[in-house]
Amino acid sequence: MIADLHLDFLDEVVDRIDVGGANITVIMEDISAEKKSELLHKQDHWLVHYSLLGETQAKEILYEKHAGLLKRELYFLTKQSKLNHMDIEDIEQTVWLKVFSRLETYNSQCRFWTWMRVFLRNAYYTTLKYGQRFLLSESFLSTASDEQQIAGRNNIEEWERKSHVKALLSTLSERELEIIVRHIYHGETQLSISQSMGCCHQRIHQIYARALTKMRDIDLCQYS
Repeated sequence: MIADLHLDFLDEVVDRIDVGGANITVIMEDISAEKKSELLHKQDHWLVHYSLLGETQAKEILYEKHAGLLKRELYFLTKQSKLNHMDIEDIEQTVWLKVFSRLETYNSQCRFWTWMRVFLRNAYYTTLKYGQRFLLSESFLSTASDEQQIAGRNNIEEWERKSHVKALLSTLSERELEIIVRHIYHGETQLSISQSMGCCHQRIHQIYARALTKMRDIDLCQYS
């Protein structure tokens, strides 16, 4: 069963099973770190396989296995930069979105965590790059936001014609969705949104751009 996939290699590491009345004792063999790594790699291969077949529990196990590694890596990256808690949450969300939307590209010849770290590094450096835009002038941001609004509205209209705009919007965080809806559907300026949400104009500009990029990536991966 999928629920027991985390035990799928027990036959390779169990020494014996003792049954005494209602008690069952599993005696494990001593295995090397190299052997353990090999078995975990094998496990990831099958978890991805069943995830692509639509098994939700397989995805849940993949998440549970690697969520801690991702959080630990983000902790060290945060210490090396000036990213704040919101930035880190956004990176974490982006990584998992990329992982589960592109599972079919995973090559089991490499470690799952190694493959996953590519998305982490890309999201991290993208966030740093957007952070540098905080130095831009308000006049430039206003021009850029107007151009982005036109491009974003064109995207939304195209996705509405293809009938999957709701699916794309559902992938956004609450903050991203609010900004997209207010800016594109309600026509509010990014400056007015930033004032009502109590954050800087540059931050709204960054979140809006990232949300559009996220939807475009998913559209390209799943609907093209």
